Amino acid sequence: MVRADIDNFRADFCILEAGPKSKEIEKGRQQVKSAKKRYEYSRRDAERLKNLYDTNDTPEEEYLDAAKISYVNAEHVRRIKYYEVNFYY
Repeated sequence: MVRADIDNFRADFCILEAGPKSKEIEKGRQQVKSAKKRYEYSRRDAERLKNLYDTNDTPEEEYLDAAKISYVNAEHVRRIKYYEVNFYY
């Protein structure tokens, strides 16, 4: 699901290159806000699982999966912020 979201956001931002309308700008801002929330949730989950992994209470694979999701979400926020700065203003 995360990869599909990234592809959808890229497509939306390519459309915005032609000249964003106020409605599109607001949509982009909402996407940034939503992406930040997903990242914060996944970051906290990864931290929680790391603590459990450190005490041998969860498998390494579960912790690594959460860490990967957190990384992807962080990258998603970074890219959206790049597009927001370069195309909205």
